[in-house]
Amino acid sequence: MARNRKSTNTNNAPKPVQESPDQTAVSVRLPVRLAVAGRTCAETSGISMNALICVALADYLQNKGYRIHQP
Repeated sequence: MARNRKSTNTNNAPKPVQESPDQTAVSVRLPVRLAVAGRTCAETSGISMNALICVALADYLQNKGYRIHQP
């Protein structure tokens, strides 16, 4: 069930993200342990956390039988 939350402080409002046709911005809440492990893995692999999440999601979806179309 979605909750409506209205912020009374507009100074902390997120700035709009300009998206490109082949990318979109998504905000994800991660448990602390998962975030720490992800950051560590990304740093050791020499990639960004964003790249790690993209690879992990693509692998997961492909394993579930989804076709990932890449331009």
